[in-house]
Amino acid sequence: MVLVVVSVLVINNKQKLADHTEIVIGAPLALSGTAVTDGSNIKKGIELAKEDLLKRGIKVGIVYEDDGTDPKKTVSAVNKLIAFDKVQAIIGPTWSFLLDSAGPILNENKITSYSPANTSEYINTKSPYIFFGAVKNYRLLSPTAEWLRVQKSKRVAIIVDKSAWGESILVPFDAAAIQAGADVVLIDRITFGTEKESIPTILAKIKLLGVDTILWTGYDEGTATIIRRIQELKLNVSFLSASTIAYGLSKKGDIQINPKDEMYFLRTNMSKTFSEKFYKKYGEYPGTYSDSAYDGLMILVEAIKNKKEGQTTADYLRNDTNYHGFQTDYQFDESGDIKGGEWIVEKLK
Repeated sequence: MVLVVVSVLVINNKQKLADHTEIVIGAPLALSGTAVTDGSNIKKGIELAKEDLLKRGIKVGIVYEDDGTDPKKTVSAVNKLIAFDKVQAIIGPTWSFLLDSAGPILNENKITSYSPANTSEYINTKSPYIFFGAVKNYRLLSPTAEWLRVQKSKRVAIIVDKSAWGESILVPFDAAAIQAGADVVLIDRITFGTEKESIPTILAKIKLLGVDTILWTGYDEGTATIIRRIQELKLNVSFLSASTIAYGLSKKGDIQINPKDEMYFLRTNMSKTFSEKFYKKYGEYPGTYSDSAYDGLMILVEAIKNKKEGQTTADYLRNDTNYHGFQTDYQFDESGDIKGGEWIVEKLK
């Protein structure tokens, strides 16, 4: 038996790193709890990028911490990664309220973070050290308006979860309806965790109001409930979900989509090359945020390796990043958001 001893070398961020040096990145992710699907997708994207970097002779160590989708655990995880593991940058946390809980710590310690699943639109924490890898929600407007025109929608109901994320999607949904010449006859907000109780009442109102189109945001339980209820009531409506949750539920068999159902979801544009690469490693096609997580590790490593003497990782990302990634071409604006990316409407099958 050959015993291999691997030593981890952590260097000062200001020192330019040679290709053989291990770069240490922290990843406080929701690997359990409500956000586990997104957290797991992000982890798979990171691991795929890590393998590709190793093929180029760049060794990256990833220190994962599971925060269980609990803000208190997020705070503990980030403190540990900074103080004990001495990470040079962070990928995560997963969802907006988790990032908000960690934001003051990242800012105080001047640690650069890249969040694959968030944008600045629904994050309260403002910091020059926080960058976002998700496509901004306002870009939903044009594809949603076009879809509404194709559907010949006249009376629209918008249902969002009662959160900053839900509100950030309500704005482009409402504007899309106006742009398409449709009337928004109902806007309803659902508190997370109350979907089973709330949705039947809302759909009863929708039936009475003669709604022909439902625009929806929400999470797993609510998405499954609203789709099943539409089918049970045999509502003659078109349905559009502002995430790939519905697609994931359909693939897992948690919901059944009939051929005549006019049910759709919004997704970001995903590279065919990335999908094939991901499938080759995991035997499944990538879920939401896997590509932005892959790109995020590549961008952070590029910044750590190439930043000039005296330049921080955050400064490099803001001023010098020009990376051609799988999700989009990456440059960051003054809010830390990516400047590009697009949303696509796809039918559920």
